[in-house]
Amino acid sequence: MEYEKVVLKIWTILSAIGGFLMAQLGGWDKALYALVSLMAVDFILGIMKGFAGKSDKSESGKLSSEAGRNGLFKKMAMLLCVFIACVLDLFLDSNFIRECVILAFCIPEIVSIIENLQSLGVPIPPVFHKVIELMYSKVKVDDKKNEK
Repeated sequence: MEYEKVVLKIWTILSAIGGFLMAQLGGWDKALYALVSLMAVDFILGIMKGFAGKSDKSESGKLSSEAGRNGLFKKMAMLLCVFIACVLDLFLDSNFIRECVILAFCIPEIVSIIENLQSLGVPIPPVFHKVIELMYSKVKVDDKKNEK
């Protein structure tokens, strides 16, 4: 009985923290879902490359806690940039900056995922290359709209 109360309190606290963080990042929408999902897949593939001895982040090619920590710090910094974009959007009463920042971070994540997959010997379907081209063209179109 007491154990269940403790577990419930822990989950309540974690849920509150998660909700607060999501609110600070502009809410859990499709764009943020895409970015966080891509980050997770990229991180997992990086771990897989390390286990396979194919990592380019360490001299031995093996799993490196330093490389993993640096990867997590990089992804946390990217989320901090999304937070800053949300603050700027609040100031400008828009949602444009956040969307552009998220899209700009999704592109290198996808490229990194493709590179990791290729390192692991996975054949890359042409659709992935099409997605990257589409995302690059969307960034260019949004930039042109912003110039006007």
